[in-house]
Amino acid sequence: MSEETTHDATAAPRARRDGDHQALDRLPPHVGGQLRARSHLGRERGGDAELRAEVESPPAADETPTEKLLHVAPAAAQNDPPRVAGERSYELVEELGRGGMGTVYRARRADGELDYPVAVKLIRRDLASGAFAERLRAECRVLARLNHPNVARLLDGGSNREGEPFLVMELVDGEPIDRYCEHRNLGLRRRLELLRDVCRAVHHAHQKLVIHGDLKPGNVLVSDDGRPKLLDFGIAQLLPRSEGSTAPSPALTPSYASPEQVRGEPLTTASDVYSLGVLLYELLTGRRPYGEARGEELRHAICEQQPPAPSAALLAAAGDGATRRRARRLRGDLDAIVAKALAKDPAERYPSAEELAADLTRHLDGFPVAARDGGPPYRAGRLIRRHRLLSALSALLVVALLAFAVTARLQAERTARQRDRAEGALAVVADMFEVSDPDANPQALSAQQIVDRGLELLDGELAGKPEVAAVVAQELGRILRNQGRYQESVKVLERAVALRRALYGERHLEVASALGELGTSRIMLGDPQAAERSLRQAERLFRQLGHDLEAAAALNGLGLALEDLGRLAEAEETLLQALATYERLLGAEHPDLADVLSNLGQLYHDRGDLAAAERYHRRALELRRKHLDAEHPDVGESINNLALVFKDQARYEEAEPLLRQALHLYRARLGDRHPDVGIAWSNLGNLLREKGDLAGAEQAQRRALSIFLEAGGEDNVDAAIARNNLARTLLDRDRPAAAVALLEQAAATFERQLGAGHVTTAAAQTNLARALLAAGRLADAEPLLKAAEAVFRSGLGDQHPRLATNLHLRGEIHAARGEMAQAETLLSQALEIREASLEPDHLDLADSRAALGRLLVGRGRREEGVRLLEKALAVRRAQLPAGDPRIVELAALLESIPP
Repeated sequence: MSEETTHDATAAPRARRDGDHQALDRLPPHVGGQLRARSHLGRERGGDAELRAEVESPPAADETPTEKLLHVAPAAAQNDPPRVAGERSYELVEELGRGGMGTVYRARRADGELDYPVAVKLIRRDLASGAFAERLRAECRVLARLNHPNVARLLDGGSNREGEPFLVMELVDGEPIDRYCEHRNLGLRRRLELLRDVCRAVHHAHQKLVIHGDLKPGNVLVSDDGRPKLLDFGIAQLLPRSEGSTAPSPALTPSYASPEQVRGEPLTTASDVYSLGVLLYELLTGRRPYGEARGEELRHAICEQQPPAPSAALLAAAGDGATRRRARRLRGDLDAIVAKALAKDPAERYPSAEELAADLTRHLDGFPVAARDGGPPYRAGRLIRRHRLLSALSALLVVALLAFAVTARLQAERTARQRDRAEGALAVVADMFEVSDPDANPQALSAQQIVDRGLELLDGELAGKPEVAAVVAQELGRILRNQGRYQESVKVLERAVALRRALYGERHLEVASALGELGTSRIMLGDPQAAERSLRQAERLFRQLGHDLEAAAALNGLGLALEDLGRLAEAEETLLQALATYERLLGAEHPDLADVLSNLGQLYHDRGDLAAAERYHRRALELRRKHLDAEHPDVGESINNLALVFKDQARYEEAEPLLRQALHLYRARLGDRHPDVGIAWSNLGNLLREKGDLAGAEQAQRRALSIFLEAGGEDNVDAAIARNNLARTLLDRDRPAAAVALLEQAAATFERQLGAGHVTTAAAQTNLARALLAAGRLADAEPLLKAAEAVFRSGLGDQHPRLATNLHLRGEIHAARGEMAQAETLLSQALEIREASLEPDHLDLADSRAALGRLLVGRGRREEGVRLLEKALAVRRAQLPAGDPRIVELAALLESIPP
């Protein structure tokens, strides 16, 4: 169906979009699903019972919690389980917990289609203003940018028929992080490693311009295998305050709130850094910085008092030697790290959650931490602790200390800029989204207008603010890609890369991230050569900087680029390497593996190894069904991909129900006019054409074309691909003139959108030549094929299947003219390429053997010709249903050849 679905800064999988004309058999990658930012969001399982008293607002005396928070469907009022009724209906099975925002229930889909439980969070009615539901939907779209193994997924959201807001979330099976550590008696190192993982997940969200606002143990659950999951991202920002109010947000938990939060000031990334500091304090000491203080006493302490250092807090409660030894381990580095994270002034805290994680890593690895300005003696001590055998080399030690001092100064200057950059970018995005808020602006802008406004800001007031401009440019480039504005996306992301290189130099994580996004957009634009360059650079930087998961995501995208370049063996090796890294870092059952599994399935499909393609697509589908809502678009993508394998195996009776299921899923989830629905119609039409239902195929493909024209206008790439598929059906219905007209429009669109020298434009010209050949217009077809051949050889090399198709058609033209020697040369070249690049049972290979065999028999070389014809017939009988015209025709030809 679609083509591309996207890990954070790089390419994710492409869902196949079928279409039988070589280069146009897939959409350029779309971002409804990586190369898109994937909609893997999540929320919480339940509340924190120990903290409930701090944050809970009790219901009115005459109103039960369920009556206050839940609209019970009339049919379920007496004996059936209570339901929340929105776009879908969910049965509430049991209450899991309550907090300041509302109540969380274990739930299941009322229609029975979901075979695993979810969590439904019902928002307190008194917190929901009239515009809350709309803000909830908008926030869910923003949160859809989060795709991280330590961030839980949001599955659904909205309001029920009575207007009461709710969220449907992944039900995370785990313990709050503090209880997990205590129940397993975890040592200091493992506690620090867990908190470091949490910091990195928070930083990932901050990079996507999403603040948590309510970090606490109950929102960090740890599974049995030791993987933390963050819940409730961004929800604190949804809840309205009374106008002019300085009261804290009803979503926050006071014991974990920053000074600015309890004063009712706006949330920033620094607020999350403070809350991470509180979490760290609690994991180190077993208590919160201000003990059991509550109410005004707690508010005053947070804003005005310094908490005891963690080591001092442990010593004060020390009852045995083990606790005193633990306190000594906290003294120094860890006391300093906590103090920096808990600074009253946000400017004195770590500039980012990533910097807090980095300081924890430095401590764990024995390096000096940024939180301590201990001077040469401290740094020397750390160096000696790491390299005790080298402590006598005093001269080298002095050099090392001087080098470190210079580096630390540069880092301090740079991280200060990063803080300004992040908060500046948040302000810019807030400004962009303010103009889209109907409550604030009656002339609210559309999504496209908002992006255009962002582009204006880049060229205007951000021109002198490169740090902010770099963040905004990268985010805009990603959004433009999602909108299908691929050329603009590439231009903006090239700018983001240049800005980051100027700011940070070549070897920096931010540069790698921007390069990954650029490579993704270049694939979607159809420029695999440039994409390969960007993604190789991104992968190398991620690997050198120790970010193996991001490096694997870059390899995933690189595999797509190599596949598009026709370097299929390299693509296979690259994708398998990415898969191995994902499995090593995430485990074999992690949902993110589905991305690379889908890409491997597509690769094997393109090579004609349909058995391998089926294996990988089945595994991707199993993972997505296990971890996602049954109606999630990624589930539909995998269903679609598997169906297309069945189609090419001529397993039509298995393929058609799956394609119709994918179509139903997309229509239910996205509406009837979404482009992904158009893709599903297009794929169903292609299947119906192969089954011989040409009227049904034409109807489905015209629906697809209508959707794409409505979504993107006359001159968009999706519409051009739909015209290509419809033209094939019209050719089969013996309407070559109508097919030629459609393909002329498609080729013109590709030339305008991608350029005359682009391989996709050349593929469209090849398809047009095929239709002209069917119409008997040989003289018009040949120049198109020659021009396309030059582009293929230049862009894809001399062994690409697309070139083979071109040569095959040219051979047919010469044969039609009676120029048999030239025809034999071209058909032989096409066969040689296909034998080298396709699996032995690929139907294109059978077509080459049939065409060349027929020609050789006609030239009197019976034995050679019959051998090729028999091989072709064997493949067609294995791949096509009995009675297929291609089998009947070839069998009749063989029978007619005299012995």
